[in-house]
Amino acid sequence: MAKFMTESRFLKCRHPFLSAIGFCIVLGILILYKQRTVISIFDHDFEQPPDLNWLRGHIRTASKVSRSDASVSQSGDLTHRECMELLDQYQQHRRGGRSWSFCADDFEILRKCMRSPELGTAPLPNFFPRNATTTIVDPLYSEASVAFVHLPKSGGTSVEEFLFPIVGQQGFFFSTQIGISHCSEFTKAAHILSKSQNQLFLYSKRTYGLHEFTPKDKPFMYVTWLREPVDRIVSAYYYIKKTRPTFHTMYMKYVAKSRNLTGCLQRIGNDHFPEFDNCFVRLLQFGTFPDVDAAFEDCCGSAGELSAVPAVGEKHYLIARENLRNNMAFVGLLEEFKLSQDMLGYVLGKLALRTDVQVNTNPHKTQLTDFERREIERMNYWDIKLYQDAKEIFEQQKERYQEILKEFGI
Repeated sequence: MAKFMTESRFLKCRHPFLSAIGFCIVLGILILYKQRTVISIFDHDFEQPPDLNWLRGHIRTASKVSRSDASVSQSGDLTHRECMELLDQYQQHRRGGRSWSFCADDFEILRKCMRSPELGTAPLPNFFPRNATTTIVDPLYSEASVAFVHLPKSGGTSVEEFLFPIVGQQGFFFSTQIGISHCSEFTKAAHILSKSQNQLFLYSKRTYGLHEFTPKDKPFMYVTWLREPVDRIVSAYYYIKKTRPTFHTMYMKYVAKSRNLTGCLQRIGNDHFPEFDNCFVRLLQFGTFPDVDAAFEDCCGSAGELSAVPAVGEKHYLIARENLRNNMAFVGLLEEFKLSQDMLGYVLGKLALRTDVQVNTNPHKTQLTDFERREIERMNYWDIKLYQDAKEIFEQQKERYQEILKEFGI
């Protein structure tokens, strides 16, 4: 008993000392963070993306190794096995450090690495024109991996909510759903996709381009949802103003410091803030124009430099339109949410559980001034054209879907 009391007194005496040490450690970390001191762990800079020169070296070395013509493509790209080995090394190299995102040149290296005879499949085309003469559920679509391209403030979170229970589930304990909201997660998803034989559900903003990493014998499809661009910008402004994401340099520069939407648009002026400047086109061409990809802060970390943010032009729009017309299995509209939901459920061959578009809704019903509307339309000229294309595609889908319902006597 005396021993117990002695140990208790010792612990009670030692406790303030340990608390003081803990306080000093926390204070030191805060000071280092405030001063943005560079800390290296496993050769990772906390202030800089990891140097991938070692990966370039591996690729160059492996490319020089003599091997039979059957094991390498004519372009000299690495085989699937070699690429997987490099990506495994890459994952090992990153382990233990902060998960940084990658710049456009690193994406190009990884794309070249993984481009092999075994990988790269054409996305399934729009379901309704393809099935214009039959009402039978197409197994290619019901069994394919689904990549949902989440275009911000277009009802995407609500779409994900109703897709979670019906896509990419392999039993109660095994879920194959991968969120890809940042470029750093794109490579991880590509790695999993290239190896997995299961149906996957890949969702969020960075999913376009993953068909390049899908095994050729595995069906793969994209779906997306669009919203009238002017309404989207207004909703995005108030959402950002409400959530105040301090991690994003440009959000702070343009949105957080503005008194109202007019002030925000005046601050932006002729700059190209990706979230407010043809965001649809930027995300639906992802992987085609590296300079546009690098403009997103979560891809390169340099989007705060206005010189690094290029304007969107006709060449970018034409690629996005091509992808929307030919590489999307289904195109939904926020303005037709419930009908879009029903049609997508039919495409997947599964009952789409009813989900009202209530997630991340905006209570503000602002009457735009002439200046605000004019500036938003100027900034989003190509998105407005792409939205018109999406409406035409949607009407074609709707017409065929109504024919199917009539054939079923509904």
